[in-house]
Amino acid sequence: MASNPVWVAAALMVVAGFSSFAAGEKAVPCYFIFGDSLADNGNNNWLQTVAKVDYSPYGVDFRRGATGRFTNGRNIVDFFAEYLGFENYIPPFATATIIDTLSGLNYGSGSAGILDETGAQLRLYVAGARKIGVFALGQIGCVPFAIRRYGTNGSASGCAEALNDAAVLFNVQLKSAIDQLQATLPGAQFVYIGSGSDMLMTVRRKDPTTLSGLKALEVLDSPCCTVEAESGQCVPDQPSCPDRSRYVFWDWFHPTEALNSLTAAAAFEAVRPIVAHSSSVGERSMIRLAAAVQAS
Repeated sequence: MASNPVWVAAALMVVAGFSSFAAGEKAVPCYFIFGDSLADNGNNNWLQTVAKVDYSPYGVDFRRGATGRFTNGRNIVDFFAEYLGFENYIPPFATATIIDTLSGLNYGSGSAGILDETGAQLRLYVAGARKIGVFALGQIGCVPFAIRRYGTNGSASGCAEALNDAAVLFNVQLKSAIDQLQATLPGAQFVYIGSGSDMLMTVRRKDPTTLSGLKALEVLDSPCCTVEAESGQCVPDQPSCPDRSRYVFWDWFHPTEALNSLTAAAAFEAVRPIVAHSSSVGERSMIRLAAAVQAS
């Protein structure tokens, strides 16, 4: 029996302007998310870790406040859920119910992925995952922490270019691995999401031919909140900058909702072709996939 297609997004890095494919109708049956703090929407609240942001001013622009998202509002996977037509954002695995499983789960976890990646993609494929988007690594040399820690050595970009060069090398190998999986797993559709990974450099260049929202992002290297020197996270209960739409970064590591919106908008174009013709998926298939994820 042919496997039903299931959407899986791997948010490895860390987007508003798209409507869903049809009003009131999801473009895909379910949406599973894997990644780090750029995708985390509450999993770390339940873990013994210092990488935890369930306090103000995180979430100052999110309708439910500080939920554990490492930004002031929505993150990139939230925007993707909107673009795909989901009524609600994908819930964190840590608090999800069996019913939630039918629409997907978010396994993103700040500082590290919850899952061991080794072999996980093959188990997901066997369980029914067929549409998999993988984000390229972004320009990590342009985050405030990297600039503060390593300096720019006078680079024209104003970033720590040695780290950006390392990210480029990583992405070359990542693309090769994705191509290999595409060639060896029948029926699977892998998408390497490179568009969006260079958004930080695009913002710095202020290219007038790119997204119009770039013009508003004027503060490139400074965080919007008061930052703890050791962790790089926002100091609890301290006020943030008044005009958050002007800032690229929320804390020393994580982008603001404004940059997330632009990044997701660019990145979503890469996955449009594989979501345009998704088939329905039965409850058993989705539960089987969720079980495979939890066993990975």
